[in-house]
Amino acid sequence: MSYYANTRPTETVSHIVLTGGGGELPGLPEALQEVTRLRVVKGDPLVGLSLAKSAPAEQLRQNSTGLTAALGLALGSAA
Repeated sequence: MSYYANTRPTETVSHIVLTGGGGELPGLPEALQEVTRLRVVKGDPLVGLSLAKSAPAEQLRQNSTGLTAALGLALGSAA
């Protein structure tokens, strides 16, 4: 956070988005929020994506945090 603030002095950090499996660690969002005094939210890698009708949508949504890296790699520069 200090690096970001020092390299972008005209921008402010308003919140933290946790992605991937690490965001599922019990107590992590609350601890980060307490330490940084910023709002902490879990990111949803499926937001803005259209799923094929044959895709198991509910199963994908239940396990979406584990798909973050795979989706980022699949989307490449479009992400």
